Amino acid sequence: KSPTTKNGKFKPWILIGMLTSGVLVVLLFHNFDMHPTSYIILFAIVYFLFSVFFTVNDLSYWSLMPAITKDPKQREGIGAIARICANVGMFSVVLLYTVVPDIFASFGITNKRDAYFIFAIIVVLLMWGFQLFTLFGVKEDRRSLGKGEHTTIKEMFSVLIKNDQLMVA
Repeated sequence: KSPTTKNGKFKPWILIGMLTSGVLVVLLFHNFDMHPTSYIILFAIVYFLFSVFFTVNDLSYWSLMPAITKDPKQREGIGAIARICANVGMFSVVLLYTVVPDIFASFGITNKRDAYFIFAIIVVLLMWGFQLFTLFGVKEDRRSLGKGEHTTIKEMFSVLIKNDQLMVA
């Protein structure tokens, strides 16, 4: 069960996920100058942790939606804007990624590894900046959340075993 703080139920998790996944992204692009085997092990650990903390951020971010408003039309509008902004950000990074070395070469940074590391830092700072809009600009309506159902682990496994599609997966 997630505790409700003065900042809401979801924002602390968004903050934890955003900060940690951002640091981990920078570490993914850092040149540790290690033995290849050691680097692969370190990379796997950092990537796994990134996946966990990005999921913490992402789930909390999208779970905030019902706490903003109960009006389905407003929620659809807010969700559409959020998805559009997320997709514009993602596609911008995808398009820029291929020309990062050329962009940074014009600033005198000719080492591709350094260029991608600096690019990762810029992307993380932008992500943090935009997520601050959510942390400080969005208000939760805690009254709209109400009491949720609590599912025990035993009930969860019971549902899993009875669902043939989940069992196949």
